[in-house]
Amino acid sequence: MKKILIKLAMFFITKPEYVLRFFLLTVLLTLIVILNSCMSVKTNVGSFKEKQGKEYTYSKSKQVFYFWGVIPAGRTTVSTPSDGQCQIIVRQNGSDIIIQALTGGFFKSRTVKVIAKK
Repeated sequence: MKKILIKLAMFFITKPEYVLRFFLLTVLLTLIVILNSCMSVKTNVGSFKEKQGKEYTYSKSKQVFYFWGVIPAGRTTVSTPSDGQCQIIVRQNGSDIIIQALTGGFFKSRTVKVIAKK
């Protein structure tokens, strides 16, 4: 690991024009990860908010889209509690953002999580 870091540092020392690009890319990726929480939707189903109890993850799944989120790659199925009292959270987390960034947005995924109370 130390040798790799030394080689990387030597590359940037000998090629100063790449330092600015590397810095801007690092700042951009950091902002994407930090602003991740802005990409979430929480929907309460039934009287979930009023129900007493400890929250737990009932089920979890991934929804995948093509062409920058325009075309779904199928429907995701997540199970819900039989009483129908739950909270559905759809968010784009860090791994989803990395997948989208590496594919240039061609593949886009979201995490769907169902929260219930005991």
